[in-house]
Order: sequence, then structure tokens, then C-alpha cells
Amino acid sequence: MKKLYLLLFFIIPITFYGQHGPECTHDHVRGEILTPPTTFNATNNAVKSSVNTIPYSNSFENGLGDFTVLIEGEGTYNWTIMSGHFVHDDDAAAGGFNYLQHDDVQDGNQVNWAVSPTFDLSGASVPTLTYWDHVHWASYAVGQEVMYSTDYTNDVSSATWTVLNNSICDNQNSNQSNPTNAWCNYEFVLPSEANLTLAFRYTGNFASDWLIDDIQLVDNSAVYANWDVSTAGTTATLSISDFNNFAVGTDGHWHYSVDGGDTVMVYDTNDVTISGLSTGEHTITAWLVDNDHNPLDPPVEETLTFTVSVINAYPWCDDFESGLGNWTSSVYSGTEEWVWGSQNLNGSVYPLSGAAMAGFFSGNYNNDTASIISPSMDLTGVDDPQLTFNYTQVQWAGDQDQLRVFYRSSVDGDWVQIGEYTEEVTAWTEITLDLPNPSSDYYVGFQATSGYGYGVTLDDVCVQAALSTNDNELLDMMVYPNPVDGGILTIQSPTEGMKEIEIYTVTGKKVMDTTINGNTLDVSSFNSGFYMLKVTINGQSKVSKLVIR
Repeated sequence: MKKLYLLLFFIIPITFYGQHGPECTHDHVRGEILTPPTTFNATNNAVKSSVNTIPYSNSFENGLGDFTVLIEGEGTYNWTIMSGHFVHDDDAAAGGFNYLQHDDVQDGNQVNWAVSPTFDLSGASVPTLTYWDHVHWASYAVGQEVMYSTDYTNDVSSATWTVLNNSICDNQNSNQSNPTNAWCNYEFVLPSEANLTLAFRYTGNFASDWLIDDIQLVDNSAVYANWDVSTAGTTATLSISDFNNFAVGTDGHWHYSVDGGDTVMVYDTNDVTISGLSTGEHTITAWLVDNDHNPLDPPVEETLTFTVSVINAYPWCDDFESGLGNWTSSVYSGTEEWVWGSQNLNGSVYPLSGAAMAGFFSGNYNNDTASIISPSMDLTGVDDPQLTFNYTQVQWAGDQDQLRVFYRSSVDGDWVQIGEYTEEVTAWTEITLDLPNPSSDYYVGFQATSGYGYGVTLDDVCVQAALSTNDNELLDMMVYPNPVDGGILTIQSPTEGMKEIEIYTVTGKKVMDTTINGNTLDVSSFNSGFYMLKVTINGQSKVSKLVIR
């Protein structure tokens, strides 16, 4: 059963945004409050969060946030943050690409709670809960309850829980034969209580998966709005959405400032492009104003913090030991995204260096296609830049996945293909490609297409200046053992002379700059990992990968 092989790749939460992708199919369902209250018992306690006010939202882009999860049933599996399953570029649940998921892949009676902070709703006239959910393998669903309590402290077993919803999202996907990105949207009016806590309670035994996203609590009688910011290179895009009881252009407009600077006035709801930002952390504050430019009373304001990152030190490498956080994701077709893990689907491929690698797999014949995209790179000071990477793609009973490599010379530029790999590769194979048209805002993309093989794997990606081809003797230089288990590294070259040694981490940080007269180098002080070794003799240089275990 191919579904079970999905467990071999360990997926972590990552914030993605895409550039292509099909329109998504949305199923919108309006719920009703179900009575009478139902009391549940649990053996585990959740720590009560401090009382929150509304408006409130959690799209799980930064992990659980102020939610608490606990286990009541058997086993150790619990709610977790996921990304990439039934999420497209135009996410049905519009708060990003992460969500809260209970993936019941274990035998045993799984009963798990996801508990919100406690809210003070006493000042709200019409407190309203909205959220999105999606059910995978819906025909196996046992119990999926959304509840609230007004007497919860820190023990779910002693609280009284009122069931808001126990229906299963009808996403027309019960047997997975025709997957769609179908989410259900629910809305419930809550009581105006001073201490109200929400809970999502999952029950099952090797049953369905339950995905929750974009939880919001608002007072439908109040004025509110939400802002979001995304980045690409040194450009940020500021968006405003989710208005309630306020019409931009009629009731007023909105202002924003960047890093405490001048106020900018905006008179429509179009996205705002902010260009030329420096690398590092930035803050945007946005707020609603009336037609006389006065902030609303009470104020409607939001502060967003984000980071601008541009690669400008080379060689720049990524061995994926810290996940896919350096990359953004784009789903072109299908449902799956790139993940990271410790082996491919049949355990025939392990990381080339370290303990992790990137990979892509989709358990169907629909030619699902997705990309991971590098950070912005400033290549203007790099002579003849080249891309080096290692990959595999193992067939499964004749079914073959494929890999293609692209570049673009600006954030809004066209993608240009520079590599295509459509045949089976069972062992790590290194590829070096020239990077044409270097610019100050340059991107590399790896696009995988699933043919229901054992997955495309990718490791040890580097961008650097082209190696010199003028000194054939230096190019015959040998570095061994490599990998090296700490201790002494031997560097031999037919070219005589002092060896200038530079070693860089995968992030481009120089960690050694020394000169040796012989052939041995002590690397015992280095942590295990993937490095770049640059050796210069008589002005001629060669860069090699170095793996320390």
C-alpha cells in the first residue's frame, strides 16, 4: 500500500509562497451551534494560556502559537504543524501554507486535544468564530469535534464542553481517487462570556486525517482589518484584507510606516510594493483612519515584523541540515510540496552529507509538479557563477520521477530552464551548470515532477565562481579522506608551493584562513557537517566540497 511509504520523509513546518498554480476548489459550509453541552473526560491536562482579547487569528505560520496540544488516548502521536498536503499557491485556507494537522497513522485509540487560549468575550456584541478544515480519508473518520468551555481552567476532564460542530468536512475526497484542494469554512456565534476556551478534539484508530487552519475570533459588530507582508529579495508586498464594518474609500482609508519612518497614505485595497529594503529585520505598522486621517477609536492597527535576506557571500551552499527554511516553495500542479528527511521512499538513498536532504514524492500518476526556489542572490561580483548540486531519482516498478533546473534574473522575471533529468539515477550524481545572465536579484529553482517513483532527492547545493581551467595540475589536486572523521586531512597537488587554505560553512561564513607548507591539515576542531575547501597555490585556486563526520 503506497500510502504508508509517506512516513519515511519527515516533514517540518515551513513558510512558503508560490508563483504559479491552479485555481483551488473551495467547499463552503456554514455550521450551526449544536446543543446540549457534552462533557468529555481526559487523562492529560493542558496549561491554560493567559486571557486574550479579540480580534484574534492563528494561521499556524509560526507553529502552534498560543495553542496547547495534549494526548488522551493510546500512543504518542499528537497534533502537529504541517505544510504541503492539499495546499496550492492559492491556498483554500488563505492564511499561508502551514496548518494544524492530526495525521492518524498509528494503530491505537487516538484521542487528542488542541486547546486555544482563553478569551474575554464579555465586551463583544457578536463574538464570532470562523475556521477552515479539510479531511483526508474522510470515510475512515470517527470523531472530530469543535467545542467551547466557559469553566475550563487547566484540566479538560473537569470542564464542561459545548459542541459547536461534529460534522465531517464534505470535500468529495473520501477514497483519494481524485484528490482536490477542498476545504470547508465554518462560522459560529459564541456567547459573550468573560472566560471562553476553544478545543478541537480528534478521535480515531488508524483513521482519517484532520487539518485545521485560519482560526479567527472577531466581534462582528466591530471594525477590524488584517494586513499581511511577503518578501522576495529586497522587495516586500503589503496586503490588506478581511474588512469588517469598514469600507476603504467611503469610511476612510489606511496608513502605514516602515521601520518607524514617514507615514504613507493608501486610498484603496491594492497590494503595496515596498522596494529597495536593506537586508535584515524590518517592521511595518499599518492602521485604519477616518476621512480626516484620524486613527479610529478604538484603534485598528497591526505591526508586522519580517526579514529581508539576500545571499552575497560565496561560495553559498545548502546541505539541508536545517530543513528547507532557506527556500520558498511553489506548487505548479497537484497537491504535494518538497519536504526534507533522512531517506527516500524505499530506503535506497540516504543523505550525501549530514543527516538530512530535500526530496519530493507524490503517491499518484497525476504528474504532480512542485519547485523549491533559492533565496535572492546578488551575483554581480561573482565571475562566471556556477551551480553545483547532487541528486537521485529511483524508479518504482518502472515509474520514473523527473527533475528540472531553472533560473530567473529578477523576482518577476521569466523562468529559464538550464537542466533536465528524466532518467533513473540510483546513486548520488553531481551536476554543475553555468548560471547565465547574473544579476543583483537572482534565483535558482529545482522543479520535480512525480511519476510515482521513489522520489527525487537533492543534497549539497552550491553556488560559486567557476573553477579555473588554466592550471591542469592544480585541478588534479586530491583531498582525502573525504568524508573525514575529524583529525587530519591530506591535500596533495602536483603544483609545488605554499598552500593557502580557506574553509567556509554552507552559509558562506569563513571558518578557517591559514597557510600550510606540507600536505596535511588538522580539522579536528570542526563540527561535523558540509564545508567548502578553497586551496590556492601560486595564485591558482580550486574549491572542493569537504564533509566532516
